[in-house]
Amino acid sequence: MTRRILLVLALLLGAWTVVPGSANAVEASDAACEPPAPPQSAAIQGFGSWFLPVTPTNLTHSWSMSLEAECTSGTGHDVGVYDFDLSGSSIENCAGGEGTGSIDGEGPEGDLGGSLTFVKVGVHYYITGNMTMGGHSHNLNLWVDVIPQINTNNICYYDNAAVFGHGNLASVSDT
Repeated sequence: MTRRILLVLALLLGAWTVVPGSANAVEASDAACEPPAPPQSAAIQGFGSWFLPVTPTNLTHSWSMSLEAECTSGTGHDVGVYDFDLSGSSIENCAGGEGTGSIDGEGPEGDLGGSLTFVKVGVHYYITGNMTMGGHSHNLNLWVDVIPQINTNNICYYDNAAVFGHGNLASVSDT
């Protein structure tokens, strides 16, 4: 697990920077985030919520994220708007964690569903999953940052947050 967290940390630190004074994360390098296969890439925005709130203490949480992703690159039937409803459980705190969950929603080819895992480092979530949509299996990779409202009494305490990021979707096979 430690090696996986270190690998994700290295990937995230090399691929993302946060613009000071902005709630948006920006890509430092597309090449650092794209897999070798030609994926559909997407800009992502949305909202997340956690119960129990995320604090400095490592706790078990139930969580959900409602995300809209617009896939604009690539060709074919996967280009378009996706509405993802992600939910699951995690063990996390403000500094990091990991979790599992489900993928539900709708995309250009209709209903979609699947499963996911994530690793969190700071505000960065690296989400990987497998899903089915329109008779095809897909690999899903999302790199998102949560931007909680700052509580002046406790900077590391949130139960909801804006979510920004990017990701890719690669077709694996017809089912």
